[in-house]
Amino acid sequence: MGLLEWSLIDKPEEIMGFRDKLRQSWRLRHSLRYFGGVYVRPLSELTGKIQHPLVKALFESLVPPEAPLWLAMSVLSTFSLGQMALLPQGSVSIVGRLAEYFETDGGVLRMGCGAAEVITTHHGSVDRAMGIVLENGERIHADYVISAADGYSTLWGLLGGRYLDSIITTRYREWRLVPPLVMVSLGVARRFTNEPPLNTIMLRRPFFVGDDTVDTLYLRIFNYARGFAPPGKTVIQVSFRTSWDHWIRLAEGDRPAYDTEKDRVAREVIRRLELHYPSIARQLELVDVATPFTTWRYTHNLQGAYRGWLPTPEVIVSAIPRSLPGLSHLFLAGHWVVPGGGIPACLLSGRHAVQLVCHHQGLPFRLRRP
Repeated sequence: MGLLEWSLIDKPEEIMGFRDKLRQSWRLRHSLRYFGGVYVRPLSELTGKIQHPLVKALFESLVPPEAPLWLAMSVLSTFSLGQMALLPQGSVSIVGRLAEYFETDGGVLRMGCGAAEVITTHHGSVDRAMGIVLENGERIHADYVISAADGYSTLWGLLGGRYLDSIITTRYREWRLVPPLVMVSLGVARRFTNEPPLNTIMLRRPFFVGDDTVDTLYLRIFNYARGFAPPGKTVIQVSFRTSWDHWIRLAEGDRPAYDTEKDRVAREVIRRLELHYPSIARQLELVDVATPFTTWRYTHNLQGAYRGWLPTPEVIVSAIPRSLPGLSHLFLAGHWVVPGGGIPACLLSGRHAVQLVCHHQGLPFRLRRP
């Protein structure tokens, strides 16, 4: 078992009774000791004492430095147990299987159409969610609504800021977000057969993006399976931390300058890759730069925070309710209700949302394994 086994958290807190909490504590008894003492201190306190730059970079690449030590230990324990892997077909293989199961059970997927509003009606002492309105004006009525979308967009956009309390507003005002990324994707007419698929490059010559110094590049080389690129060619993704303010200021205030900055960043990255992979610049066939504004444009994640809340020691153990004050028949899922995010936690949040629907309906929740 890893340091934190998500499957053991089998119910959302809202419907846990005393016995449920006691049973869960017993299941997690071997992990509970890691949620106190030195293990809850920020990882940066540990890495600040490490003198070797490569060892320090290794730890800082696991989780954000603001995260607790136990989160880094959880990543390492998951890896050591063989529960973390590179998928030969990429993440699309997971998405494809989920979509297949959903449609097999009668679900209907609608893509290419954004939601504009949640339909609500007054029902007794509280309002009730009745469906959604799409951006094209189509109204879809439903018994329940589950939003796995961006939290801010759901609360202030789809719901118009009508179902808030002081806890929610304080959370969105004071909690810090995961720093957004710039991702430079390269299509290279070259094979990288003997290169590790994941790598970190510490730059001897940093470069600047806005007010930020970029001194570390995180590489992902898609050389571990066929299908990511045509034969004899490889996709490389290079990412680094950046700030939201720099990119949104350019995107909304000076679009030509925004495009110019993207081109400059790509050249800076390629110039540094050339030192490690000679001739790569001449072998490029495709260059694509995604900024925090790109992330927001495609996902509406607040300020391009691709994993939601920054998992500080205080935030990551916070229980965020999956329902909203004054509104029934709507539940929340995704990384905005599971600080730290990640695929296992977000999948679990979806299961919890369905459990809440079943509980609200007075129906038993049964997990059908495919």
